[in-house]
Amino acid sequence: MTNAEKIAKELTSNLVDSSTDVVEIWSGDDGPVPIETNGGLPQTLDDLPETNSGVYDFSYSEAVSARIPVVGSIGSERERRVITLEWCAFKRFDEGNTELQVGYAIRLAVTIARKTRDFKLSLPFIAASAELKLVEAQWQMQVLGLAGPEIDKAITPPRELNVERYVEAQQSIKALVEAARDPSTTFHPITIRRVTRQ
Repeated sequence: MTNAEKIAKELTSNLVDSSTDVVEIWSGDDGPVPIETNGGLPQTLDDLPETNSGVYDFSYSEAVSARIPVVGSIGSERERRVITLEWCAFKRFDEGNTELQVGYAIRLAVTIARKTRDFKLSLPFIAASAELKLVEAQWQMQVLGLAGPEIDKAITPPRELNVERYVEAQQSIKALVEAARDPSTTFHPITIRRVTRQ
């Protein structure tokens, strides 16, 4: 197992099971935030009892709707997929049959142009395929709900995707998770996920 695969396995070991619920990933800009439920909004990271990591596969339209970064103009909209690795911490709020998860999120969004249906959609495979020029891929980091100099320092600027840079991006995610607890980092709670129970 390569270093990139080890990091990906470590960060994606707790995938969200959405087999029975409708899960919407949000970027928090216009998502509803509860004001006076469950003791109020979280004010510090210690108010976020849950941490999760997951990998999500979005179509172009799903990513745009959720405000997940869609990078570049590679391929047609039908060919484009956005594979997103997310690390988040949150507090749950119940509103009837809807659950809002409010906290912060760190995301690595990789946009690929996939021309065949049998293409393997795993980030290590995509990085290796991009290095071999078998697929077009571009990526971007997204940090929601956190700000500060240590956050800025930990973000890796987007560059052409290959295996080495994929590992750098994974290391950047780890550095961002650590920077979240730095005293200079400020936390602003946002809605990162909405789950509608069926």
